This record gives sequence, C-alpha cells and structure tokens, in this order.
Amino acid sequence: MYASKKVFCNHDERIKMIKRISLIAISLLILGMMVVWTGPVQADTKQPQAYYQTPTPDATGRILYHVKQNDTCTSIFLLTGVDVNTLRQLNKLDENCTLTEGQDLLLGIFQHPTLAPSATPTAGPALPTPTAYNGNGQICIYLFFDTNGNAMPEDNEPPLKTELLAYKTRIIRSMKVGAPD
Repeated sequence: MYASKKVFCNHDERIKMIKRISLIAISLLILGMMVVWTGPVQADTKQPQAYYQTPTPDATGRILYHVKQNDTCTSIFLLTGVDVNTLRQLNKLDENCTLTEGQDLLLGIFQHPTLAPSATPTAGPALPTPTAYNGNGQICIYLFFDTNGNAMPEDNEPPLKTELLAYKTRIIRSMKVGAPD
C-alpha cells in the first residue's frame, strides 16, 4: 500500500490563508475600480451661452432698461453696471427700490460729444505735371544674324542691311542699318 500524507492545517493557518486571499482579492478589486474610474475623461466642451446687456440710447439719448419679472435693483446693477443709488436717484425710487414688471428705468443719458474745431489743411506746393516732348529723336538699331543665339554680336555674325523694316502692320523708316556710329 501507498503511504498517504494528511494535508490538514490547523485552524489558525486556515484563517491566515483566508485573510491573505481576501487581501489580494480586495486589492485587485480596488485596482480595477481605479482603472475604470481614471479611464479617458472628456471635458464638457459645451459652454452655456452668456448674455450681456448692452443698453443703447434712444433718439433723445436716454438709455432705458425694461424691468422683467423678478428683477431687483441689485440684479439690474449686476447686468448693467449702474449703481443702485444712481438707479434710485434717476428714477425717483423709494428706499426699498421697489420695481414693477414692465417699468422702464432710466440708466443714464448719452450726450453727443461736441466736436472741437480742427485745423484746416493748408495747400502744399503743387506737384509737377509731366509735359509731352515735342521734337524729333533718333534711334539707332543694330540688327544682325544671331547664329549662335547668345544675343551678342560676334565677328562671324554679319549685320543686316536693309532700307525698309516691317514690324507687324507698321512700316518703320530706317536709316542705313549697320554698325553704330
């Protein structure tokens, strides 16, 4: 017969083993939760629309605010920047700053700036105007057979000799074409 070995631990060893396995399992669980929670985070790119009050003066220069439901002098001050005491003085409001819905409040009066007289520009010296040249001129043209294509006359490239040159539809009278004087 084979000899068998009994593998039984005492009670204290079993409890230590269970505690170690539990500790490892809890550590893995916490680690997994951290990975899930710290995954890719996307920022909220949608910003709420901000509305700013931009009062515009009417034809008489008065800047008015139309009171809405639940408006207070403080909320109007925060919207427009007009101090509460100024609101009370301009609109003859009581100490509690009592407002009614639909009321028009005067925020200020725009005064058009008066323009100071400015310096008038003085006339400077007149600019010269070009005048047409009346008279005769002489143009010397040296035409030659450019055999090598370098646009430079050389000894082996003879000049053209002709009495009449035609360019497109115009006829140009020429002098005897030859080497320049």
